[in-house]
Formats: sequence, C-alpha cells, structure tokens
Amino acid sequence: MIIFRSVFTELFPPFLLSLFIMSALLVLEKVYKLISLVVDNRLRTQELGLMLVYLLPQILTVTLPLAVVGAVSITVIRHSVDSELIT
Repeated sequence: MIIFRSVFTELFPPFLLSLFIMSALLVLEKVYKLISLVVDNRLRTQELGLMLVYLLPQILTVTLPLAVVGAVSITVIRHSVDSELIT
C-alpha cells in the first residue's frame, strides 16, 4: 500500500501538468477558429465561452489518455534515473 501511494503521488503532478498543457493547446486552437464567428457574426463572449465548455468533453477524450501515457513515461524515467526502478 505504501508503494502504491508513493507511485501515485509521483504520477499525479505530471498527469495534471500534461493534461492542462494539452487541453490548453487544443482549446486555443478551437478559439482561433471561433474568433471568426465573433468578428463576423458579432457573437458575444459569453456564447463563445459556452461553446468552449461544450467542446471540453471532446477535448478531454483526446487529452486524458495522452496525459496518462505521458505521466507514466515521465514517472518511469524518473524512477530509472534515480535507480529506484529495478528490472
């Protein structure tokens, strides 16, 4: 149980960081495409915010698995460098 907690606490920060960065990049890409709606149709920023909230589930379906893979690989690399991983 102690090993599980130790590994989980090392997995959690890289997971959150990679999830935030990848989600932010995908949201910014969508915002760039939606800016034309704001300019052309005089869309309110509240409506733009709602569109982004509705896009979050689609973005999370892509970024969650990638964040898990990134966090696991970062944790394994850190354990290997610190000689905590015995093969």
